[in-house]
Order: sequence, then C-alpha cells, then structure tokens
Amino acid sequence: MRRLLPLFIAFCVFSGIKAQGGKIAWCGYALIEGVPNIEFRLPMLSLITPDPESARSNLQPNELLQVKISLDGSKAIVEGCWKIFPTRDVMLNLLLLSANDREKESVDQAMTYTLFGIDGSREDGAAQVREYLQKNIREWELPEDESGEVISK
Repeated sequence: MRRLLPLFIAFCVFSGIKAQGGKIAWCGYALIEGVPNIEFRLPMLSLITPDPESARSNLQPNELLQVKISLDGSKAIVEGCWKIFPTRDVMLNLLLLSANDREKESVDQAMTYTLFGIDGSREDGAAQVREYLQKNIREWELPEDESGEVISK
C-alpha cells in the first residue's frame, strides 16, 4: 500500500492540474530544507508550474520556476506560480518521486517547508524572503570586500 501512495498522489496532482486547465492557483516563494541532493530534485517542481513553451505566450519571468540554492547546497528558495497550491506533501512527493520508501520516510522527517507571504500578497512574500536572506546572508551569499569583489571561502 505504501508504494501506491506516491502514485496515487501524483495522479491526484496531475488530475487536478488538468481539471484546472493549467490555470495558476498561487504565486509565491517557498523555502525547502532537509532534502538531500535538493539541487538535482528541484526540476520535478516544474511539473506544477506553467510551461514556458505552452501556447500561453504572455508568461512573465516571475511566473516561471526560479531557484536559489544555499552555499552549502542544503536549502533552496523556489519562486514561481503554481498550477496547484504547493503544500508540503505535494512538494515532498514531487521531490522524492523516484526515491525508495526508506529515503522518503527519512526525508519526510527531516524536511522543513516554509511558504512566504501565505496570508498576504506576493510582494509581502518577497519582502519576507529578503528579510530572511538578510538575516541568514552567510548561508546564501559569499562575502564581498570593500570594493565589491567576492571573497572566496
């Protein structure tokens, strides 16, 4: 039964997308932590974001999936518009689509998922992301010297 759960969730996700006709359900930012090899798993999230090659030619860059990875590769901030609301379970199942049961259980326990600006506007979410990045700058940006040159680690 446990092996069928990801397939069932994937079916529900993709059925929901088709039923909505690919319309956008929510736009915003999410922070994902605790997923091993996150950089290589993130392309799966494009399954629930607008397709830039679709007939809808008026997509704006901020509607497409954009990603920022922390310096140590342990965290990712994703931005974009989503065809379905990006709940923790939806994201977890997409990121671990090809993982085995043991890995899924381990990551499920370790993963932290935060949506920014959930109760406000997208601009509120962007402001929250900027504030988060400012507070955690050492995890996300290499330091610069007085001239603006990046100081390597």
